[in-house]
Amino acid sequence: MDHLKSLDSRTLLILVISEIVESCRAHDYTDVVLVHEHRGKPDGLIVCHLPYGPTAYFQLCNVVSRHDIKDKKAMGTVAQAYPHLIINNFTTKLGERTANILKHLFPVPKPDTKRIITFLNEQDYISFRHHIYDEPGGPKSIELKEIGPRFELKLFKFRFVSLHSHDVCY
Repeated sequence: MDHLKSLDSRTLLILVISEIVESCRAHDYTDVVLVHEHRGKPDGLIVCHLPYGPTAYFQLCNVVSRHDIKDKKAMGTVAQAYPHLIINNFTTKLGERTANILKHLFPVPKPDTKRIITFLNEQDYISFRHHIYDEPGGPKSIELKEIGPRFELKLFKFRFVSLHSHDVCY
């Protein structure tokens, strides 16, 4: 451990991240998601697809956690079922790549799942919303309930390689 004292904190972080990525690779994980926070508030998100990339770096804005949503009774509980995804307005080549990274974070849902996650791209901000739906009056009457969290993502870096690689391609 004495050799680590001479390294600065950034070098230590890179060492730790590379160990995390290698461990995930060894256990056949498909993705690594890292959340950065400052003073208890999340402000960054890194999504890395394993084993070879790509990696997307996002700024997190307007984060509202499940605990911060006012109407807790209407919010309900989170089902453990895999969600259906709504991915909208990712029309450019970079947008399509970003949508691809986000959609591959989630397994294929069963058809009867009532959980929905929305990624909506507007002016380079990606809005994330999490809902469950109910059909109180049959299939023509759908009611959405937000179950949180909700936040905005702003892509600021895209690499075609995995997180611990030093080759950068934008």
